[in-house]
Amino acid sequence: MVNPNNITLSASTLKALTYISYIGCGVSLFFLGVVLFMYFILWKQKSDDSTTIHQSLCSALFLLNLTFLLNEWLASYNNDGLCQFIAALMHYSLLCTFTWFGIEAFHLYLLMIKVFNTFIKHYRMKLSLAGWGIPAVPVILSRSLNKYGKYSISTEQKSVSMCWLTEPAVLYFTIGYFAVLFLFNAVIFTKVTVKVVQLRRAGAPKKSISRRELHTVLGMACLLGITWGVMFFNFGPLQEPALYAFSILNSLHGKK
Repeated sequence: MVNPNNITLSASTLKALTYISYIGCGVSLFFLGVVLFMYFILWKQKSDDSTTIHQSLCSALFLLNLTFLLNEWLASYNNDGLCQFIAALMHYSLLCTFTWFGIEAFHLYLLMIKVFNTFIKHYRMKLSLAGWGIPAVPVILSRSLNKYGKYSISTEQKSVSMCWLTEPAVLYFTIGYFAVLFLFNAVIFTKVTVKVVQLRRAGAPKKSISRRELHTVLGMACLLGITWGVMFFNFGPLQEPALYAFSILNSLHGKK
C-alpha cells in the first residue's frame, strides 16, 4: 500500500504479512470502536479540544482499518465501480489519518510549547474543516481522473489484488504529504520529549525518567504517527523488514 509500484513477495512473506495485518487491524478496529463509543458518551457531557481531536483521529483510523479489512473481499467481485469507491474511501481515510496526526502535533505544540496567547476563534470548527476537508481535495481529483483500481501483490505462485491507487504519481504525492507532516510531527515530538525531561529534572534532578513518563513518550509517538515513518525504509533489501515492522506497529495502532 505504501509502495509506488506493484510489488513481488515470497508466498510465505505475503501470507505472514496478511495474517499480521488482518489480525492487527481486526483487534485495532474493535478497540477503536470501544474508544469511539466511550467518546460518544462523553460527548454528551462537556468535551474539550483535546477530546475532540482524539475522537477525530480515532474515527479516521476506524475508517482506515474498516476499509482495509473489506478491501480484498470487495476486490474479488471484479466490479470496477465498487473497487474505485473502496479505493477512494481508503485513500481518503489514510489522508485523514495523516492530517489528524498533524493536528495532534499542532495542538500539542499549543499546549506544551507555545502555551500563552493560544486562543483561536472557532478553533474546533477550523480543525475539523482542515482534518476532513483537505484530504477530500486530492481524493476528488484522483477519482475524477480515474486513478483508482486494482493493485497487485505477486508471489511465485499467484497474485493477490486489492483496490488502491493505479497512478504512481498520486501515491508519490500521498507519501510526500505524509513526509511533510511526519517532519513537523517529529520536530514537535522531539521538543515535547525534551520538555518532559526538563520538567522531570527540575522536579527531581537525581531521579531518572520513570516508567510512566516513558509510557507517555511512547504514547505520544503513536499519537503523532511517528511509527508510520517505517514506510520510508520500504525499498531494496530493507523492504521485507520494513513491511513486517510497518504491519506490526501500525495495524495495532488503534489498540495503543
